[in-house]
Amino acid sequence: MSGKPARKRRALQPPSDFKTSKINRASFLQICTLNADQRRDCPKLDLDGLLASLVYPESPHVFMDGIWNNRAYAVVNAPPSRIENLVKDALFDLDVKKLIEATVSPQIFAWMKEQQSAKIKSIELSEDAALKCYECGASLYFRAPQEIGDALVHKIAEDTKMAFAGRYANGELRGEVEVFVSRKGHVTDWHFDYMHNFTIHLKGAKTWRLSAKNSISNPVRGCTPHYVGVDTLEQQLKIHRLSTPQFHVTGFKNPETVTLTPGSILYFPAGMWHRVECAEDSISINISMMPTSWSDLVSDGIRHMMWRDRSWREGIANLNHSRARAKLHGLLYNLKQVVARITVDDLLPRCLLNAERETVFIGGSEGKIDVKPKTPERQQTSSSQEGSFDPPSSSNTKDLHQIHVDIKTVFRLNPLGVLIKESDLRHADTDSRNQSTGGSLCSEDSGDETDDTKASVCAVLNGFGKKEEREQVAQHHSGSKRRTPTSYHLHINFGNESLESLIEIKFVVSRKFEPAMDYLTTRRERFTLRDLLSKLNENVGRERHRQKHLHSKTALQSGELIHLMKNMVYYGYLIIENQ
Repeated sequence: MSGKPARKRRALQPPSDFKTSKINRASFLQICTLNADQRRDCPKLDLDGLLASLVYPESPHVFMDGIWNNRAYAVVNAPPSRIENLVKDALFDLDVKKLIEATVSPQIFAWMKEQQSAKIKSIELSEDAALKCYECGASLYFRAPQEIGDALVHKIAEDTKMAFAGRYANGELRGEVEVFVSRKGHVTDWHFDYMHNFTIHLKGAKTWRLSAKNSISNPVRGCTPHYVGVDTLEQQLKIHRLSTPQFHVTGFKNPETVTLTPGSILYFPAGMWHRVECAEDSISINISMMPTSWSDLVSDGIRHMMWRDRSWREGIANLNHSRARAKLHGLLYNLKQVVARITVDDLLPRCLLNAERETVFIGGSEGKIDVKPKTPERQQTSSSQEGSFDPPSSSNTKDLHQIHVDIKTVFRLNPLGVLIKESDLRHADTDSRNQSTGGSLCSEDSGDETDDTKASVCAVLNGFGKKEEREQVAQHHSGSKRRTPTSYHLHINFGNESLESLIEIKFVVSRKFEPAMDYLTTRRERFTLRDLLSKLNENVGRERHRQKHLHSKTALQSGELIHLMKNMVYYGYLIIENQ
């Protein structure tokens, strides 16, 4: 027996910069009343730099570091001129009838107050019925027109650096813009929301009362006791009492108050109680943001890992008490091992933290990586034009420069990743799939690629700037009968009920890359770049023996392979072990 004392296991400690934001109950509302100079310099609301124009005179940096998810922030005494462009260009000069006609809401919601309880009923109405109710004194709310709603949500997500968290896995935006058309005297009683809110006041005046007492930081659901009905409230109470057992919905003493007029802005975080009173007939819009939570990201990844094991996939049946406990005991032991194996690199590939991309060309002119950012309107990219091989103008080459790969680099596959060869998808309907391969670099699955809600990426590996390889790909898409490129579909982290992939990328590769991609598709053990090169050279040697005319340029060089590996690391399929 060793004489060395047993080593004590160190408790896991979070990194020094780890912190969790929560509502500041001591100072939960910051009001900025613009002076004459600030009114003169106040910028108009503009999609280009939207957050900066909203939070002026604070800077976006100060806002995100000290205010976001920490306290409410109001800008008052602002010039009405700051909202002119928004009102005239996107909101029909606040014409209520036109706003109702342009909404994306299938129904308009009208607020009616019960005489006995004074609680609000939210009634769904058609456009015509809603307009009549408004003319008779009802207050309305509904979604903003699609174009301005998507643009505002997209820009707020971008300016607040939500990155991937600003969209659902299917590509839809995690946010919306509501229009509130409120009558004088209307009161929305105390409640809180589960989203971050930016209210832009457009017409009339509203007095907001805010309270941090009994607030819930980062709530999963809102709390709406002002609505009729107890079923929803019970659901809300049970989720809030998970984190705050003493949570209750009464007692809003000493609230902070702020009155908004045209041009005023109010930000308030999720979980902050508020009450709104209309001093005049009013119109405002509210940008609601609901970014993906860390629990969503990690729990999807864990479930994805559990699905790899048939024991976790087994349906529950034929159990007695002892058998059930024994089975679950074994599964929980396995779960601890599953969680211990997951790393930050598995869950958070580098590409997730960068700007959204619609089409990525790996190669193109001068061997650069060229990127066209995604727009809310999802414009057609140059790659979707028949016979085109003109890359977009921007470049993200520096992303790959930060990844070091050499001949000794050890790689492993991300356990949350699956790489599928396009040909494997064609067995069910070969003819229709073959017909879809002509015309464009990204047309092999054109039905999915043109879906406005799909946040997919198409990467083209075409020789990394080598002239003969670029010509091969370009000639294929201009009608050449040469061998077509092969596509590979990468999916990462789809551990949700809809099986939507957090990362979905389509690689289109020239033929010299197929052996490397096939190796990566089926590889399970760790490997080095030297291992991969050795395997590929064996394959090339066998092929040369069979085909004497095979040209040496069909063999991948180490520089080309390094570039491929860097991209596979960047998009999360490969993890570097020895760094």
